[in-house]
Amino acid sequence: MEEVVNFCGDLLNSLQMDLTVEGRDENGVIYINITGKDRGCLLSNSAALLDSLEYLLNRIFPAGRAKEIKRKEEDAFGIEVDSDNYRKHRKLELELLARMASQKELTTSKPRTLQPMTPK
Repeated sequence: MEEVVNFCGDLLNSLQMDLTVEGRDENGVIYINITGKDRGCLLSNSAALLDSLEYLLNRIFPAGRAKEIKRKEEDAFGIEVDSDNYRKHRKLELELLARMASQKELTTSKPRTLQPMTPK
């Protein structure tokens, strides 16, 4: 876990971002939390940088971990990157959006298109 946290911290420092990286290991999944002054950069554009960082870390550090990780879901990652519970808040926001869209659909009987979303 330390190797992942250190790599992530070094990467963000090389991008000259003022961020702090903390990590914890739970049931074989490494949870990375990133906080700091430049947190807004991670979360802009629907958290594209946060998602990309998570993807990159999972590509760099998969060897030997795939068999060790007891995954909750089939598509769960071995490393999950978040920033001050952003993902939890975003999930609640999307659930609310879905409920509101379905209510509007039921009252107007017009199809409604939602913005494209990432699978995670």
